[in-house]
Amino acid sequence: MHLLSISSVFFAATYWGVPDAGTMYSTSKWAYILTYTPLAFFKAGNEAVVFFFILSGFVLSGTLFNRVNYLLFKQYLVKRFFRLWVPFIIVIVLSIILRKLFYTPGISSHPEISFWFKKMWEHPVSVINFIKFLFLQGGTHNVDTTLWSLIIEIKISILLPLFILLMDRLNNGYKNAVFLIVVILVSHFSFSLLSDNPRLSMMQKFYIMCLLLFWVLT
Repeated sequence: MHLLSISSVFFAATYWGVPDAGTMYSTSKWAYILTYTPLAFFKAGNEAVVFFFILSGFVLSGTLFNRVNYLLFKQYLVKRFFRLWVPFIIVIVLSIILRKLFYTPGISSHPEISFWFKKMWEHPVSVINFIKFLFLQGGTHNVDTTLWSLIIEIKISILLPLFILLMDRLNNGYKNAVFLIVVILVSHFSFSLLSDNPRLSMMQKFYIMCLLLFWVLT
C-alpha cells in the first residue's frame, strides 16, 4: 500500500477527498481494480493495521489474564519500554539523519508523485518536534510515515493491563457488564468512524468491518 501510494493515481484511488480523485483513478484500470474489487485485499494497509492491533491485544491479554498484579505490571512496563519506546526513538533519530543526508528539495514539482509522499521529509525536525516525539505527541508522517501505529501500540499496551487489573478485581456479574459496555462503545465508535470517513473506499470499509466483527466475536 505504501509503495503504490507514492503514485498520484493509486493514492487518489485509495483515498477519497484528494484533489481530482474522481478523474485520476478512472484513468488507470489497475488502480480501479485494486481499489474496488476483492483484489483490494493485496494492498489493504489500513486493514492490516487493524488486524495487527487485534492480534497484539489478544497476545497481551493472554499473557496477563489470571496472573496480573502490580508487581508484574511494573516488570511489564519496563519490558515494554525497552521493546517499544526505545526502538521508536532510535527510528526517529535514524529517520532525521537520513533526511539530513538524502532529502532533495523540489520533489513537489513532479505531478506523478502523490502529495502524501511529498509531505515526507518536507520540513526539518525542530527541537520542539523531537520533544513531542519523546512524549509520543505529534504526527510522525514528516519523519517516518509508519510510526503512527507504533505510538498507538505503546499507549494501548500501557492501558490494557490497567483494564485487566480492574476486571480482575470485579466479580463475574460486574465483569461481564463492563466488558459488554466496552465492546458496544468500541464497536459503535469504530463503525461510526468508518461510515463517516470519506478517505476509505467501500471495499476498505468492508474488510475493516469484517476484522472488527471478528474481534467482537472472539
